[in-house]
Amino acid sequence: MAQENAAWTIHGLFLRSPPPDNQFCYEVLKHDPSVIDLLFRAANIERPPWYADLEVDAILCESVAMIFRLPELVIPGVDIKVSCSDVQKGKERDWDALVDCLKLLTSRPKWVELLLGVWNRIEAEKPLELRKCVVL
Repeated sequence: MAQENAAWTIHGLFLRSPPPDNQFCYEVLKHDPSVIDLLFRAANIERPPWYADLEVDAILCESVAMIFRLPELVIPGVDIKVSCSDVQKGKERDWDALVDCLKLLTSRPKWVELLLGVWNRIEAEKPLELRKCVVL
């Protein structure tokens, strides 16, 4: 239960309305880049059979997706020009912050293994096996 509460705290930090800008996410990650490793490791914790409805992995995966999300006015490969210079500068600042976040991610040792570890664990889960634990 404490794991889930901690995951909801992280979730609330990054998934709010309005969402934080990419510069905020970059500042959080820049302060301590090992947070990335911890998020992936925590998302890779297996569900115990006695607590099959544990959602730490889903909560943290959603948080990671919010940290590395594309800015609103950016489509990769398409150069969008906005008539208002303040909006254009904000768009460029958000894009630069996202690129910096991705640089931090890819600079982490074994980041690919951590990402694939979460993916493979979730793929390997059998919904029917989990259902047996939940439904009596």
